[in-house]
Amino acid sequence: MNITVEAANNSKGFAEAGYIREHVFGSQCYCRLPRLDQGDPTQLVTLIARRADNNQPIAALSVVETTGDVSLHDALEMSFPEGARVARYTQLAVLKEYRGLGVPCSMVLEARRRFVVPNRFDYTWLLFDANAAKRSSFCRNLGFKPSARVFATEYGRSRVLARQERARAVYVASDAAFQTPFLSVVPRVMFEDEWVAH
Repeated sequence: MNITVEAANNSKGFAEAGYIREHVFGSQCYCRLPRLDQGDPTQLVTLIARRADNNQPIAALSVVETTGDVSLHDALEMSFPEGARVARYTQLAVLKEYRGLGVPCSMVLEARRRFVVPNRFDYTWLLFDANAAKRSSFCRNLGFKPSARVFATEYGRSRVLARQERARAVYVASDAAFQTPFLSVVPRVMFEDEWVAH
């Protein structure tokens, strides 16, 4: 099965992202998500993954700029060089029947291409389940580094996964990943990150 990824740039797209997130976070995790639509729209992008054959939405992901949010960074013991631009991957949700297809990694790579690289972010990060973080595909395949410390967050026990975006290895890995036909040859393997990241 092939999928396509597009930006949610109208009310229909945002409603579809909301439906996916409510289904995954509300029904399966019992989490209440913070709203993402109250800040500067230029500091945020939301992506929707769809089945290519019928255009059905199957996953959602947002990237939010957190540059200058010292209180948030300090609470998670993150420090960045002065002037560094920072963005967070958040509210990633994949409908249950589409997990195991590599959708999270593909969406992060597409978000990086559409938002992180053009806006010249220096660092990206996300929260992830503390027990699964180190073996997640974000760390294994995309070069994210897990925090040593575990934090109590609104999503439970989490580690911070962070990545320096300007590192050559990140570009090499991302370029190689984009040369693979999008999900057409990915075996169905269930990893812990195949449904949500916070």
